[in-house]
Amino acid sequence: MRLGGRREEEGGRGGEEESGRGEEKWRRGEMEERKGKKREGERRRKEEERKEEGRKRRGRKKEEERKEEERKKEERGEEERGEEEDPNHCLIT
Repeated sequence: MRLGGRREEEGGRGGEEESGRGEEKWRRGEMEERKGKKREGERRRKEEERKEEGRKRRGRKKEEERKEEERKKEERGEEERGEEEDPNHCLIT
């Protein structure tokens, strides 16, 4: 019986699984599986980083818009206060 390994009579274990070829294939498959898991993990990590960057970018944009609105409100408020503070603006003589 010869499946890819040495015959049992020749001092080998016999059979493909026991010859080393089967173990080599198994190891290769395990390594490929690990690589696949590693790549999948890296892909997920990069995807999470992109999402986080998007959240940060949106947060900064909203913060800038809020500051811009505050600044505009302050300017409008100063203009209104400036008109009210003028003591002569209502006097007609």
